[in-house]
Amino acid sequence: MKQCRNTCILRGLSIAQGIVMKLRDLLFTASAVCLFSGLTHATPIIFDAGTSYTTSEVIDSSSGANLNGVAVTACFVSNECQTVLFDGSLGNAAFGAAIGDGWQLSLQGDSYINPFSFDTSVAVTQLHLNGAPGNIVFDTKDMFAGSTGTPGSQSGAFFEVDLFSGSTDFEPLSVVYSNQVWFGQTFYGDLYTSMTINFDPNGVVGSMMFYTDTDIASTVAVPASATLLLLLTGLLGLQWRRRH
Repeated sequence: MKQCRNTCILRGLSIAQGIVMKLRDLLFTASAVCLFSGLTHATPIIFDAGTSYTTSEVIDSSSGANLNGVAVTACFVSNECQTVLFDGSLGNAAFGAAIGDGWQLSLQGDSYINPFSFDTSVAVTQLHLNGAPGNIVFDTKDMFAGSTGTPGSQSGAFFEVDLFSGSTDFEPLSVVYSNQVWFGQTFYGDLYTSMTINFDPNGVVGSMMFYTDTDIASTVAVPASATLLLLLTGLLGLQWRRRH
């Protein structure tokens, strides 16, 4: 009888322990779902290989002042567009802005932790940023993606709206990162020279703050024939590393 009682007690403890472990697993799963659901991007992100660029050095830090020379183009419902260069001498050592006719894009501080501010009193359908003229690239490597990425680029971040006001449809329809940036003979999948924000075709008016990480890098466009050679060389290098 005593042996049976002990056996029953041990069995009960085993069952209780199993229930606790199941509950722990369920709580962990629920926490993970909540965590990663918060990391999803509401705005559809599109990647376009476009024209290939190369760089030999990437600096993982850029403030508004460092964006001096970046070409910012705003397009309107009239199908006309205006291009303005980012000016890094307008404010303090970390501020810069591109000021157009009725619209403005500015950044105060490091782009990794501070949002861009876009304000427009004219109906805008698209906003395009070309970093190449200002030696700037867009780093799309998610901070949770691990240590892989272009050497020197560290962590990056996709486009994400912080807040907006004005038009109810101000939130972008899509964001396109284009023109891959290769480091040496390898494209690591995270750097691009350009970013395009597509708004409602009817135009939007108001203000929006958004995040997108930028790094400092001098880039050179690669002719189409040389791009193919880079790709083939990269594939051969990858095959060699696998064999050795």
